[in-house]
Amino acid sequence: MKRKTKTDSDVLYQSLLTCHPEGVCTLDLEGRFTYLNPAACDLLGHESAESLLGHAVSEVICTRKQCRACPMEFQDHSLVAALIAGKIPRGYEEVCVHRSDGSTFPAAINIAALRTGEGEPAIGLVLSLRDITEQRKQETALRHREQRFALAIEAANAAVWEFDLVTGEVHFGPRGIEIYGCPPGSAVPFHDYESWRTRIHPDDLLRIEAEAHAAREQGVPWIVDYRVIRPNGEIRHVRSACQQLCDDDGGVPLRIVGFEEDRTAEVTTLERLQQLVAILDNTSDFVVMHGPDGRLVFMNAAGRRVVGLPDEPFLGAPATTTPYGVAPGAVGEGGPPAFTVEESIRHYHPEWAADLLLNEALPTAMRDGIWQGETAIIDAQGREIPTSQVIIPHRSTPSGELTEISTILRDISQTKQAQEELALSERRFRQIAESIHEVFGLSDKEKLLYVNPAYETIWGRSTESLYADPCSFSEAIHPEDRDQIIADLREARETRSDFDALFRIIRSDGEVRWVHMQSVPVRNNDAGEDEAAAKALLRASTARDMTEHEERLRGRQK
Repeated sequence: MKRKTKTDSDVLYQSLLTCHPEGVCTLDLEGRFTYLNPAACDLLGHESAESLLGHAVSEVICTRKQCRACPMEFQDHSLVAALIAGKIPRGYEEVCVHRSDGSTFPAAINIAALRTGEGEPAIGLVLSLRDITEQRKQETALRHREQRFALAIEAANAAVWEFDLVTGEVHFGPRGIEIYGCPPGSAVPFHDYESWRTRIHPDDLLRIEAEAHAAREQGVPWIVDYRVIRPNGEIRHVRSACQQLCDDDGGVPLRIVGFEEDRTAEVTTLERLQQLVAILDNTSDFVVMHGPDGRLVFMNAAGRRVVGLPDEPFLGAPATTTPYGVAPGAVGEGGPPAFTVEESIRHYHPEWAADLLLNEALPTAMRDGIWQGETAIIDAQGREIPTSQVIIPHRSTPSGELTEISTILRDISQTKQAQEELALSERRFRQIAESIHEVFGLSDKEKLLYVNPAYETIWGRSTESLYADPCSFSEAIHPEDRDQIIADLREARETRSDFDALFRIIRSDGEVRWVHMQSVPVRNNDAGEDEAAAKALLRASTARDMTEHEERLRGRQK
């Protein structure tokens, strides 16, 4: 074989350097460029090596001391000294490189001493440069993804865990240790599957193991809810999302990974919500909640019975049927009417009440935060039921955006009927009282409640004056009778006893009339069971004009 000459070697090495994908350059002992291959020139932004030969390497490669973009400490003179001494710090493996256009990029750099032979002193340095911009971008993206994942796990109050199917070991993150009731920073409370099983509520264990087995057999992820028992006996509600991972061939299961979130607060809130729904379902008032778009969110049992919806509690879920069929805009057949706000109001209320609600009640509630008044609702048979109604809009904080509209309706049919019967009774009472010729009055301790028109006929004074001053009737009592009559009346009121007296009055026209007045205490039946109020008796009084009778009697006595 023909031995290659030195010239042949030079050509071979030159060809290798020219084709090498990494930038390769050499420096003299002063740190100046003596050679750059085409890849190095391209990395540094120069068309040829001539523009860099003789220039110091520090002009294109810098460190944190020289450039904020540079992550490592690099100075050419200290580097040369370190190389000569045989000490090359690892920190010099990554630098910041400046291109001719002023831009920079991170580069991985390998440095070696340039010698003419083994054991010979160094005559310079050999540097290889590799642009690691894409590598850094990928590392940054990976770091950001990891940070986002960590933030998401933290925000979800979740813990990452792993079950190694080969070794049987269980690994939990710090949040998992907290979920299972151990102080932060303490050791994992269990290291294998069997010890983990001891922390699961016995009523849940068989179920979650069956669900996990079924999901693993099908090769699908699964989510399972269960309860964890802490060392102090406290029970926490946990949801775990799990995934089985296999080897590269997809045949051998290697581990199960997942994350757990502590849902105790959510479960507690849901339980309290269910308790609230149960309370509302046992009230006689109709309690209804709509979304801002008119969608029915909640209706309690009393409301469902009236409008004919099934007696099944729901909160934000559609009822199964509606007596109105498929309403305009309904989600689907059998679901509750999915009206707009106006459609919903007009669907459940008679026209006059709907107009009142749309034109007065809703605008007032939106402005003032509440509206109260009397309306009516249409029941499942199409009957109009009078109601007292309260409307309350609910807004989110701090945006103030409308989230729901609640309304409470109370059936006032019996109250209305009682009011009508009372009004009828009062009309009859007035007709009778106003048709008699005797004075009839009703008063309490403080004011006159009623007096019929006969007072004006007998006393010659207006009823308005008596309403204004209930004691003004005594001004007309004859001076010879007045003091005794007033004293007797006062005693009768204080002792809650009867009053009966015959006395004279002087009318405004000067005429003297004889009057027989009687007054008796009457129990206040409106007081109900309130004994104190019941003792605050009313007084019923009558007065008859006895003038003709007294004149005939006194005439015969003469």
